[in-house]
Amino acid sequence: MLEINVALSDPGSDCNEDRVGYARDTMWVIDGATGTGDKLTDTPSDAAWLAETANAAFAALVNAEPDLGLQELVRAAIAHCRDEFETVQLGPLQPDATLPSAAFMLARARHGELEIVSLGDCGTLIERDGEVVVIGTGQSAKENETIAHTNAILAETPGLEGRELIEKIAPKLKTDRKRMNREGGYWIFSLAPEAADHLRRTEVPIEDGQEIAMASDGFLRLIDVFDCETPASLLSASGQGAANALLTELRGLERAADSRERFPRIKLMDDASFLHATHRAD
Repeated sequence: MLEINVALSDPGSDCNEDRVGYARDTMWVIDGATGTGDKLTDTPSDAAWLAETANAAFAALVNAEPDLGLQELVRAAIAHCRDEFETVQLGPLQPDATLPSAAFMLARARHGELEIVSLGDCGTLIERDGEVVVIGTGQSAKENETIAHTNAILAETPGLEGRELIEKIAPKLKTDRKRMNREGGYWIFSLAPEAADHLRRTEVPIEDGQEIAMASDGFLRLIDVFDCETPASLLSASGQGAANALLTELRGLERAADSRERFPRIKLMDDASFLHATHRAD
């Protein structure tokens, strides 16, 4: 079983498009991808809707069918989101519409093994062979490419922020997302159950009392953007106070006057989510 020590999810803007969740021996982080055009759902945010719907689906499925394999668990959760989308969809989809999507990572601790599956850029922190490592990544190659594009725009128009900047980079984001969940593109949690056939999967041994942490890319900025923390320091944040201190540090770095120039990224502030758990043997 997993004993949850910290479950933190903090919005980087008015709407939090991340979710964290856990049930029985399973924990997960979901990071909704901010929309690039007109909303498709009768909700405040397509991405937040998907993250919330997926979060509820994971919890219900883990509790109802605890022995369901993780690939089938993810497939069933995506199918649930696809069905629920029809109840909130604003109207017929236009040819250039991009469906809501999210990065996610899910881990199950059972029989001395931690099984991790993911799509997108979340990360799990765990000790392996005496060293704390990150399984997964906080910034993908695709995101690094978009950061370079963002920097080029800012070089031409310094000072752009928020919605104005998003509108400038939206054409590239839309082009990228048209490659979502298709051969030759990239696979992500959205409304296509076949994405479950393309999960990244890792299995690592785990002992009684061993600690595990999981984070969205927004929280992992402390490591791979700001380079002020390490996998070990994040894994050691086993209490709410320590996790809150890391969040305060993150937000301070994001808000600093010269932050974007020193630390290139797309969003000035991002939703940041962090889970910390202790494994208790069966």
